Amino acid sequence: MGKAEADSSYLRLRLSSVDHTKKAEGKMRITLFALALLLSGCASAGTNYSETAAAAVRVGMSESELVGLLGRPNGRSTLPDGRVVLVWLHSQANGFTGQASARSVSYILDPSGHVMSGGAATHMPIKY
Repeated sequence: MGKAEADSSYLRLRLSSVDHTKKAEGKMRITLFALALLLSGCASAGTNYSETAAAAVRVGMSESELVGLLGRPNGRSTLPDGRVVLVWLHSQANGFTGQASARSVSYILDPSGHVMSGGAATHMPIKY
């Protein structure tokens, strides 16, 4: 094979490689665009706690048991008498459907850190 043929073969190989790279980049761009479009229509904030787990909380459970079930609370307040209020909030919205919802649950712990009361959950569907 002469130098001209070798150069020509090398050039064809390089161009073929460039074509494959451009095709892969194009597919990646389309995939990323579709993913961005999909994600841009949805939003979520807060701790996405399980409502089933919230229903399983019982008086006398420790704070660590509570956090183990529901995850880290979004709010914590200490009352003047030493009781603690823990609050879990979660909201989500879907820009494609115009649907949104918000829910929360809270518990009051005694000064020793055990559940005294609470569990009254609120769930509010919203249409915008």
